[in-house]
Order: sequence, then structure tokens, then C-alpha cells
Amino acid sequence: MKAATDEALQKSLQQMTEKKQIATGKMPGANDWKYDDVIVDYKKFLGKVFDESLSKFEDYKPNMLMEFETKNKNAILYLVKEFELRKKAAELRRVVVSDTGVLDTNKLHTYKFNGDIFRKVGSVAAGKNHGVVMFIDWSGSMTDNMKGTIEQLITLTTFCRKINVPFDVYAFSTEWNSEIMTAIEPKAGQIDFSGKFNLLNLFSSRMRNQEYRRMANDMLNYGEVIAQYYKRGYISENMQLGGTPLNSTIAIASGIVNRFRKAYKAEVVDVIFLTDGEDSSTLYTKSPDYYGTMRIGPANYNSVCYIEDQETRKRYRVEDGGVTPTLLKILKDKTGCGLIGFYIMPRGRRNFDNVLSRLSVFSGFDAFAKFKNEKFFAIDSYGYDQYFLIPGGAALSTEDEDLDDLLGNDNKEVSTRKLKGAFLKMNQNRLTNRVLLSKVIEEMA
Repeated sequence: MKAATDEALQKSLQQMTEKKQIATGKMPGANDWKYDDVIVDYKKFLGKVFDESLSKFEDYKPNMLMEFETKNKNAILYLVKEFELRKKAAELRRVVVSDTGVLDTNKLHTYKFNGDIFRKVGSVAAGKNHGVVMFIDWSGSMTDNMKGTIEQLITLTTFCRKINVPFDVYAFSTEWNSEIMTAIEPKAGQIDFSGKFNLLNLFSSRMRNQEYRRMANDMLNYGEVIAQYYKRGYISENMQLGGTPLNSTIAIASGIVNRFRKAYKAEVVDVIFLTDGEDSSTLYTKSPDYYGTMRIGPANYNSVCYIEDQETRKRYRVEDGGVTPTLLKILKDKTGCGLIGFYIMPRGRRNFDNVLSRLSVFSGFDAFAKFKNEKFFAIDSYGYDQYFLIPGGAALSTEDEDLDDLLGNDNKEVSTRKLKGAFLKMNQNRLTNRVLLSKVIEEMA
């Protein structure tokens, strides 16, 4: 619970009594962005993921998607059932029972001591239409995580297709070189997001089945190849991994999400960001001359920064967490979306503690043990509704242990207790090995 009015008052008083130098950067409006230049439709690179100059890519597996579906079919169906159960439970909570005004003949004999002798009717409030928009980090540091990330991604899109939820998946990249142009021409006083970046529309519910399967098969092959450094030459130049334009992606996302909501008439849109680090760029305001620019970032010893949204007329103080949480707050206020973040991190306690320190989170002594056991650690801050730290590398794989692996080699005579434990663990692995999908299911249901 928050005292929103008092919170706003305290922020306003703080601004009025601010003794430090104040720098204010204006957010670009939705109409300022060059969406057609930034967004690369899937049709532009469908079938062109790998280098066209190669007459034959000998390691390409044309049936890789079929193999993936065979391995993941039961797990995805299990997760679909899990979603339907959660959805049904949510519907039951919305049931309202009321009198019809018609006598219930089965209760008439109790009229002397029971005043409730009318028939009842239950009505269920209609649920809301959902949609999913996802943004994936396409930077060089994702190399070791790309194979598992793509597997997680395809389980998510397969799930959305099965339950008929519209979706769009974008990879934010700096390597799309076919057209060198900027995403925006900032005006004086606006924050300068003019650095080159593109959003590659990897998957969309607009795809025909044949298009989806071709792209999914290409991306699974891509995940296998990108981790092998000596085979990088097989991948087309436009699909290479580059920088991390996270802040620019968040800034343009409000226009994309609102367009998506309008196109699909989605009442609830869940927006997902998956990265393995923060945006390392520094933001400045646009000025006619170089000396008039101002840095927009966390407060230091002599200055404090604000971001002003020109459309909502709200001002946001950039806190110690940095610009990214502030931009996420603006995105949520402008779209009303659900925000879910996934932070892929290397294994090891030192890396875990370093990330929590950068995010200014106090975790307690058992946090790492929980992270290691459950394959995620939840943070309720940093601008997201839910923010999950998840292990990278092989831990992202969707491979499941089968029953023989769980029971051991000598499984001819197995006790009922051991068999029950193996089944429970196998079902639990279906959730933990698909952490991205399982967390989105919880949010959507």
C-alpha cells in the first residue's frame, strides 16, 4: 500500500528545495520515432539468417524444430494445462451468486426456518484479452546464453500459439547494417536517443504457420552455431551480435506496445525484457551546441537529474538505480502494461552478489542457495513488476531428465514412494527448466 498523494507531495517539495544543479531531459513523443526505420519486419530476414554467399551450409538441420517439438511436446502441454487450471481458478474467484426470484421447489419444505428458498444463479465476470510483447538482448555478451534463450523463446511462442494469445518478439540490435540511419531526430531539450539501433521482429502472431516454422527452425540452428566461434562466418552480417541499446528500446517501447494493444484489442499486455546486463551508454540532452548538452543520470555531488514526459506532463527524478528504472516507470505509466524482467547472469556466488549490489538489493544469507535450487531469484524493484535473476549458459536449456534418469540404472524393482518422488521431480523440472514460460504463465493466469 502506498500513500500516493503524500508521496507526490514529498517529491514536489524535494524539487522545490533542491540545492544541487538540476538537469532535465524531455522524453521524445510517440510521433517523434521513426518506427519504419527502427523495426525490421520478419519478412526482411526470413530465410536470410545465414549468409547467402554460402552455397550450402552443411551443418544446417532442416528438421531441428521437429526434434525440438518432440522433446518438448509433453512439457508444453503440461504447462498449457497448468495455465488452464490457474485460469479456471481465477474465473471461480470472479463468480457472483445471486437470487433469481424463482422459488426452489426442493427448499419449499424448509420455509418455516429458512428464509433462503429461491433458486440461485452464478455469473462469471468476463476475463480480459491478453497479449505479449517481448524484447531480447542481441548483444555479444549473450553468445553463451543464446542457445538456451532461443529454446526458452520458442516454448513461449508455441504456448501463445496454442492458447491463441497474440504476441510479438523483438531482438534489440546494433548490427542491422542494410540501412544506416538514426531512430530519431531529437529536438532541443529532448534526450538524445539517436544512436543507431534496430528491433528485429523475430516472431509474431501475424506469421503464417509455414513462416513461423521456418523462422523457428532457423533460430534453433542459429543458437547452435553462434556459440561456436569458428563458425560465426555462417551467420549473415545483419544477424550478428553487437551492443546493448536497452534504454533506447525501453524509450520507444511505449509506442510499440500501444500500437500492439490497438491492433489486437488486447486489454492486458505483458511486456517482457530479457538481458544479460545493463545499458552501458550515457544519455545526454540535445542542444544546438555541444556545450549546452546535459548528462541525464543518477545524482552526484553537485547535480540531480529529472526526465520529463511531454505527453503525460509528469516529471521523474532519476534515482540511484540509474536511468533504466526511470524509463521503465515511464513505460508503465504510458501503457498500463505488466512489466516482467529477466536478467541472465553467469553462475557463481560472486557474480550473484555483484549483480545484487549493482541493483541495490539486500538479499539475506540464504538468497544464493535459493537461487541455485529454484533457478531464479525474484526482485520486486528496479522498475519491473517482477524482476527475475536466472542462471545462464547450460542452465537455460529446456532438456528434461526422463524417468529412467531419475530412477537410476537399477530400476527393475522400484518402490511406490520412489516412483512417486520421481514423477513429482519430473513435473517440477518441466517448470524450472522453462523458467521464462512458467513465470509468464503465473502473470497471465
